[in-house]
Amino acid sequence: MANLAKKVSLQGHTVRIVIPFEGDGEKLLDEMQIDYKIIHMNSWIVPCNPIRVYSWLKCLCGMGINRLLYSKRVRDELEAYEPDIVHINGLWGYLGAVEAHLKSTPVVWHIREFLEEDQGRRILFRKKGYELISRSAYAICISDALKRKYGRVLKCDNLVVAYNGIDSSSYLCAKHKLFSMDKIQLLIVGGVTLNKGQYKVVKDFDKHSDGTMELTIVGGTNGINKLLWPLFLKIHSNPDVHYVGRQYNVTEYYQKADIFIMASKSEAWGRVTAEAMLGGCLAVGADTGATPELIIDGNTGYLFDHNSFDMMETIKKALVDKSNAETIAHNGTRYIEENYSLAENAARVIGLYSSLQV
Repeated sequence: MANLAKKVSLQGHTVRIVIPFEGDGEKLLDEMQIDYKIIHMNSWIVPCNPIRVYSWLKCLCGMGINRLLYSKRVRDELEAYEPDIVHINGLWGYLGAVEAHLKSTPVVWHIREFLEEDQGRRILFRKKGYELISRSAYAICISDALKRKYGRVLKCDNLVVAYNGIDSSSYLCAKHKLFSMDKIQLLIVGGVTLNKGQYKVVKDFDKHSDGTMELTIVGGTNGINKLLWPLFLKIHSNPDVHYVGRQYNVTEYYQKADIFIMASKSEAWGRVTAEAMLGGCLAVGADTGATPELIIDGNTGYLFDHNSFDMMETIKKALVDKSNAETIAHNGTRYIEENYSLAENAARVIGLYSSLQV
């Protein structure tokens, strides 16, 4: 969102971002010199599993605090700033939209996640939540896959797609030479969860391991995975599997990898996939979610069946002709560079803003 805000501001528009808590976002906004303010707001998102009663009660209490306390702070901010449009980034927050509607300010809602399918989470009062989102002047989905899902549950005439943009200059690596090391280097990046696929990747790699490949896993753990993941790696102990945890500079891992794996069950778009493809990796991904929108099978990368999870078989088939695999990796780099630029993303969103101006 910060990159989009910067691009919009460079086009002469005044942008102010409200964030709900302190964190890494502040540093990024400061670095990009984007005006922002922190107004504490609680989310309406809960785990799908109703057995997690504490999380549901905590969310319910948080929404009550929003109504009693934080809604006035948001209202005061809207009255002071008087925005022409309120842009809601993602599905985790909602208070800005509620207050914007009370002032008859147009709302643009940027949907960036599947929730249930990928994160195992949902809106607490789902029907009411979908009704609120449906009142938006535009609901923007970051992929066709997301639009298909939310097109079934939202009653919104202006449900549109605006693909994420990515700064290609930060990830392009002209010197990246594939298959130059003794072992083929496989890489998977992202927070470790069951739905993201790391568990299945390790099991499939372990099953087909023959000493000719190495697998590096980048990504942090949260919740129950902090306990399950270390135990799982001990059970599937393999000297060719390397877990390095969360890393802030992922670019260096892209530059060392030959093949990038996206195994997520329902990827909303696939930023790390796009980053790896720009970095010159051959992309191999599951045929679900938005991954097939980035990885065109046999053209910009290779897809494997998520149900049968024939990942390693797909990789081995690709390696039969390494020259062709390099060509496909180059195709992938060019495809991302040409179709998912920050400039195109910003132009699409600014076009939607302009249509709402009287």
